[in-house]
Amino acid sequence: MAKRNGFQRPFHLFQIISWTLIIFHTVIGVLCIALFLKRDLLIIFLILFYISHICVIIQGYIATDSDPTILIKPETVSLDTNINYFCTICKVYVTESAKHCGQCNRCVDRFDHHCKWLNNCIGKPNYWKFIPLIWTLEVSTFILLCFEIYVVNKGFAKELTDDYSTQILVLTILLIDIFINGTVFLALAYLISMHIYLGIKGKTTYEFIQEWRKNKERKHIVPLEDIKEDDQESSLKTLYKISPEKLAEIKKSVYIKHNTFVVTPDLDMSYSPCNVNKTFGAGSFSINSDISQKPEVLNKIN
Repeated sequence: MAKRNGFQRPFHLFQIISWTLIIFHTVIGVLCIALFLKRDLLIIFLILFYISHICVIIQGYIATDSDPTILIKPETVSLDTNINYFCTICKVYVTESAKHCGQCNRCVDRFDHHCKWLNNCIGKPNYWKFIPLIWTLEVSTFILLCFEIYVVNKGFAKELTDDYSTQILVLTILLIDIFINGTVFLALAYLISMHIYLGIKGKTTYEFIQEWRKNKERKHIVPLEDIKEDDQESSLKTLYKISPEKLAEIKKSVYIKHNTFVVTPDLDMSYSPCNVNKTFGAGSFSINSDISQKPEVLNKIN
């Protein structure tokens, strides 16, 4: 069953943790910070933190409740419709930037990522509901962090309360939360900077990750021309009758990756019948093409 929004069960563990932190920070703002502030600072704290905190709750609700699903259109699709692909799972026409999310079991237009904290996908329909959330959360976290550090400094200066046990309890809670908020603040700063970068580049998070993976894989691909001739002969036993004129093209277009041959799609192999499917060690090589003459590098192969 396709998930419609982040409030649909089952809830994700990260989502439950985020709700717990929201409640915890609502309480800690009063019990561990507001009670130990002077009047002027107290007013500033209550206004800055709780307004930003309420904004986080509202934006979080909006982003979680949003539905980025590509709606199935039962009507006939005209030829001039702006579509490229068809999802065989959802039975719906989608664009090139769409992706079927396995966790939500739905297609999302211009899929960016699946947010476990919201238990929801982020895509074109709700991207600008997600961005205000991380900005308001960053501001709220920064405000809370600043006042927590202020109160802790007062605690170490023994200016909080005359009750030693209360002071130790407050300091312990605040120090733990300072660590949590510091981590959240840095993580959000990285996330915001990433989305600024992606916005400038016109990419989604998913497209960026896919591109990064492809670049990483290319580092492990060795051009055939860089492999010793003896190794070429032993590895290319399944190639037959390739014309010498095509040898240079093949060397640029055939790569070996973890003992696996990869033929680039721009290689034109339309010459004479050849159907090859062999296995070498951990990898395999498969060609369905036409080849005419045997290249010089393969003359010794029986």
